[in-house]
Amino acid sequence: MKTKITKVQIFASDLLDIARDEAHIDAVVDRHTERIVVDLADLRSLDVGRMRSLVALLRRSRAHGVEFSVRTAQEDVRRQLALTGLDRIVEVDGDTAA
Repeated sequence: MKTKITKVQIFASDLLDIARDEAHIDAVVDRHTERIVVDLADLRSLDVGRMRSLVALLRRSRAHGVEFSVRTAQEDVRRQLALTGLDRIVEVDGDTAA
């Protein structure tokens, strides 16, 4: 049972660091985290490394019962999420405010 409500916001610049280390992912998705929001507002497109990071973070989040969403207003990023099918399994929010 989660003991406190925590929302973790991750920015695109941090995504590559997260994917390099499973322990880093576990630190982000700890037992107290309720929701993870990945803010991609500053990206015009989503590169392969960040896409891998998103998928790794999504998998770990789901394994721990943590809600997961992506925030972007960029049409190209939305298109890339649609092409990979991630938009069907991840909540994508167009609001870039925290």
